[in-house]
Amino acid sequence: RNFPTPTLFALDKMGGDKGGSLGPKAVWNRVKAKGLTKLRWYCQLCEKPCRDENGYKCHVSSESHLRQVRVFAENPAQFVDFYSKEFEDAFMEVLRRKGENVRSKAKSVWTEVISERHHIHLNATKWLTLTEFVAYLGKEGLAEVDVDEEGVWHIRYINRDPEVLKRKEALAKKEKMDMDDAEKAAKMVENQIKLARKQLAERGYGKDTQTQESKELKREEGEKVTVSLAPVMAAKTKTQAPPPPVALGFDDEGGGPSRVTIKKEEGAGGKEKEKVGEKRKLNAVEEIMMREKRKKEEDEAREAAAKAEDEKLEKVNPDAAWLARGIIVKVVNKKLSGGKYYKKKAVVEKVEDDKYSAQVKVLDMGHVLTLDQEHMETVIPSTGGEVLVVGGKNKGQVGVLDGIDEDKFAARIILEKGGTKLLPYEHVCKLA
Repeated sequence: RNFPTPTLFALDKMGGDKGGSLGPKAVWNRVKAKGLTKLRWYCQLCEKPCRDENGYKCHVSSESHLRQVRVFAENPAQFVDFYSKEFEDAFMEVLRRKGENVRSKAKSVWTEVISERHHIHLNATKWLTLTEFVAYLGKEGLAEVDVDEEGVWHIRYINRDPEVLKRKEALAKKEKMDMDDAEKAAKMVENQIKLARKQLAERGYGKDTQTQESKELKREEGEKVTVSLAPVMAAKTKTQAPPPPVALGFDDEGGGPSRVTIKKEEGAGGKEKEKVGEKRKLNAVEEIMMREKRKKEEDEAREAAAKAEDEKLEKVNPDAAWLARGIIVKVVNKKLSGGKYYKKKAVVEKVEDDKYSAQVKVLDMGHVLTLDQEHMETVIPSTGGEVLVVGGKNKGQVGVLDGIDEDKFAARIILEKGGTKLLPYEHVCKLA
């Protein structure tokens, strides 16, 4: 007879494995091992948690711990710097996950960090308290920190990713360029106004509008000053006829814009009739304004027409051949080899003479198949991927995918020869 060994018998007594199941004590031991242990009984050097004081004393006197202590004594600053860097990385990772514009309590972030069982403890770093560590983050510019009225520290993440900083710099540069363009345009308009005023002065316009210099009132001693209000009152009683309305038009002889004065005359029955008077040339300022307005309208119409042409989708001809060497296609035949190649991607290695079939090599398997284009479909790459136009007016051109329009089932392509086109999915395919 085979009797159980003492070791197995002892395991059974302690609640170990009994025919594949765990006893109550073994389950409780595992539950306790899963949870966090007290910081008081944790060895950071060995990364070993101890359940109680007795276990911690046994660990401290063990050979492995003493060996680790001797290694630590050789270069303690290196260990402290390492633990500080690890703790800082873990803290910043938790803060980054909370979001860039989220203001959180520093203690709540620290609680999340220490929820991991084998985390780096703060007392193993160069910072003695959490307040000192948060102040360090604010001083180094790694995060925005502030203290409320109750003395609670709050922290906000600052994104220092090089790509994000690069995008922000590009955006700021673009805004500065736009401002420079606006300043240049304003300066050009100001110069045109000055030039127009100079031309008006040379032609003799605007003399009536010049203000005369004010003269100081001088009178002799003993001279009486009399003021008469009669002319003023008489002037107020007179009714002044309003100026005739003015309309802008163009000269029939092609001499540019002109001013048309509309005069009102009384006809039969006392009713007023409008009569168009003679045309006269516009002054220099009005000519410039009319010319700028006309040019702006023409530019807007041209841009709208170009945009409409780019956004206009080409019609898809299902009977047209679109296969080309070097593109990546997807097999859509479910019956081929029992569906073995369904949804598999392949590279077109050779197009047959009929232009409607090709030899393709399956990427995952390496098998070479001869398929008709009806059993394949085009593949759209991710943004920035290189594509080949396989249909439409731009067939054969190479471009880069700028984005997709899901509502129109189309892709926006930046062509290598210049220009951006919105093409149907069927006219665009990924290059190998």
